[in-house]
Parts: sequence; C-alpha cells; structure tokens
Amino acid sequence: MKVQAILMTMLFMANAYAWSGPVVDHDLLNGGADVIYGKDDRTPINDYVDPVVQTQAAQVAIRVRRGSMYPNRDNESQYFINNRKLQDRDVNDQQAEAKLCENEKFATENSVGDCTGFLIGPNKLLTAAHCMDSIESCEKNRWVFNFNETLDDNLPVVNADDIYRCHKILAMKYERTKTKVSDYAIIELDRDVPSYSPMKIRRKGEISLNDPIYSIGHPLGLPKKITLGAQVTEKNSPHFFKDFTKNLQRRSYFLTNLDTYIGNSGSPVFNLNTGVLEGILIQGNVDFTYNAKKGCMESLILSNKKGKERVMKITKIPLEKYL
Repeated sequence: MKVQAILMTMLFMANAYAWSGPVVDHDLLNGGADVIYGKDDRTPINDYVDPVVQTQAAQVAIRVRRGSMYPNRDNESQYFINNRKLQDRDVNDQQAEAKLCENEKFATENSVGDCTGFLIGPNKLLTAAHCMDSIESCEKNRWVFNFNETLDDNLPVVNADDIYRCHKILAMKYERTKTKVSDYAIIELDRDVPSYSPMKIRRKGEISLNDPIYSIGHPLGLPKKITLGAQVTEKNSPHFFKDFTKNLQRRSYFLTNLDTYIGNSGSPVFNLNTGVLEGILIQGNVDFTYNAKKGCMESLILSNKKGKERVMKITKIPLEKYL
C-alpha cells in the first residue's frame, strides 16, 4: 500500500508540473527529426528494388506549398515546382545561418517540400500533427505522390494526377507534456489514390529493443529516400523512480538511430524483420552544424549508439475509425 501511495503521489506531482507548449511546435518543421548516425544510410527509393518496399513507397507522399506549384502550359497533365536545389537552401543552428556545404549528400537535388505522409486508406493520409494542424495548413498545401527523382538541371515536374488536396482534417492530436506525447494527424484527401495498397500494421504489442527498422520519406524535401541500417535504440528507462515521468512519456514512442532530416516528419517506420508498420517519425536531434573553416553547414554525425529519433507507436494512434 505504501508503494502504491508513493506512485500515486509521484504521478500527481508529475501532472501538476507538466509543461505544455503551443498547440503545435512549428520549430519542428525547421529542425525536427534529423541527424546522421554513423554512416549515411539514405538511399534513393528507385535504387531499392525490393517489391514490398516499392509497394510501401507508393503510399508515401510529400507536402508541398500550393503556391510553389504551377501548370505546364505545354502539357496540361503536368505541374512544375519551383526550382530550389538543396545546396541553395538556407539552414541554421544555434551558431549560424548559412548555405549547405557543397559536399553534402544529394546537394544538387531539388528540395521542394517540408513534411511526409502516407496512406492508411484509399483517400486517408496519416502524418505528424505539426505538419497538418489547422484549416490553413490543409488549404495551403498539396500532397504529391511519386516524387521519386528529379533531373539536376531542370525544374521538378510532377503529374497532375499525383497531386492531391487536403479535403479536411479528420483527427489531429498534438500533446507534449512531461508525461504524455502525441503528434499525429489524419486527413481526408480530395479523391482516392489509385496506387493505394493496405499496409501490414501492428495492432497489439510493440517492437523490441535493437530490432532493425527502416523508414521511407522525403528528408529535406528531397525526392523519396529509404533509410536503412537503423534499429530501436531505447525504450523504457531501467531507472524506475528516477525516470518515472519519462517512462510515462515512453508509453507513446520509442527511440531510434534513423538517418532522418527536416521533411521526414510523418514518415512511416517499418520493422525490417516483418515489414510491419511500427510508427511515424515525429522528432529527433538537430540536423546541421556550422563548419567555421568551410563557412557552411554540414550534417551532424553522431555515434549509432546516440540515436534519439522519436517514433510514435502506431498502436497509440486510433486508426480503427478511419481504415
């Protein structure tokens, strides 16, 4: 009884002092889940020919500003997206704001968007709440499928049939306190996506520590990449009393060492052993650091053991209502 009383007291204190930020932390869009752990394991999706992964990748879309797209007058079935190379994108950290270093991976590819989402139904898309938190964000953005590659010297071109509007937000929950974490949004698109194929989704239980995982998304708004060579790095803390409130948070997410960046928020994360959807990427370490000698920003590289990319467990998202 004494132990139970102590636990109840600790829980009360944790909730009493729980902090809550704004409805959505928009800083996550500029420095959310992003850093390199060990070797950079990002691979262009077209270079990864596994049929299961290709089917999963066909469900993944990038969020693009409506105002950055315009029709091709010579071909009504196509749209152009404003041409911005990754190497021309300004990035910042606490030290400086500068261009990316020329030797950054994918530096000459086009950077067109800022979030990732994926289909959970023919016209239902799941993403992070900080990517789709209001009617305004619904109206001002488009979701583009099959943005898999671009030619270095040309404007990015997408088929009009691959561009979808957010018709309405069906569910959105953003919560970050000392004891709770939620970051998801489910939206209804303006029409069905022909390439939709149901994913294998975890319904109960949870992934194990050190299990291998992979993610598919649009880091830095680039054409679609698959990120391999990662695993679950941390779940619950073994320090029961010291990290009591932290473990309450961890009921909703687990940590990984995925090589993910700005733009990966909302990306699906899969179990490499089973191909099952385990969760969505919601936050992580800082992505870039300033190289004073070069006068530019370069990817922060950490040990694989320091993986801090947060993945919200798919079992904590009420998908049943929308599947």
